[in-house]
Amino acid sequence: MKKQTLHTAIASITAIASSQGATLLSENFDALPTVTPIGRVFDNQLDVSGWQSTTGYGAVHSNPSNWETSSDGGGGRLQNTTNDTTSYVQGETPAWKWFSNVSTGANTDTLINLQFDYATEGADTLTVHFWAVQSGVTPGSNSWITNNQGWNNGNSNQNETASSGGYAPYDLNTGAVIPNSGATYFGSPLNGTGTFNATINLSTLGMSGVSDVGDIDTFFIAFAGDETGDGTGTTTTWVDNLTITSAPVPEPSSIALLGLGALACFTRRKR
Repeated sequence: MKKQTLHTAIASITAIASSQGATLLSENFDALPTVTPIGRVFDNQLDVSGWQSTTGYGAVHSNPSNWETSSDGGGGRLQNTTNDTTSYVQGETPAWKWFSNVSTGANTDTLINLQFDYATEGADTLTVHFWAVQSGVTPGSNSWITNNQGWNNGNSNQNETASSGGYAPYDLNTGAVIPNSGATYFGSPLNGTGTFNATINLSTLGMSGVSDVGDIDTFFIAFAGDETGDGTGTTTTWVDNLTITSAPVPEPSSIALLGLGALACFTRRKR
């Protein structure tokens, strides 16, 4: 009987440990894909190849963006080399990717982990914006999910409530429908060099119709910089080793099984 209990506990531990969730996006930029300059984020840009980068506003909106992929000596990274602080320049508008959820309908995980390495120069800062873009809502009047064109100082927003294709973005930081103005980034703007890591619990966001990862239709992630002009341009703002993964929330019974298994193993070893 004791042997059966031990085997049951070990099997439970193995099942829990093997629950690895899903990889929703993994980018190390080693392939050095082209960053395509564009203004607004249109309905037809879902799952476009590579990364896009919003350009500036008005007279400069058609200029190439300062976001690019470049070798870092051991691979590649997504970077921005500008030190221009002029409002509405392409250097401060975001680089972004809008992509389908690879596990829509099948993933019951409720946690999403967002992680990437980053660096900025001087007092420059970097922000990350992460949204769920849901389809099938009442269509709006414009054919874009967000009017990033012209946004600066680390922002990525000025969207329509819903696009003409029936897409509506929700902030995965707060769960709110993205407002037409104001910051949607996580926490404080990032400065210096480090690794950003955030865990999002979908069950606490209160998003309509979203209780787990499988309920999300598409994802939108954007990186934007705020240039202060005090740098030399020798150390760029960059992002690397981006991963977005899902994971289940351990249930109390699972935690108890882990404890039981550990106790059984300890008792057997002691005897």
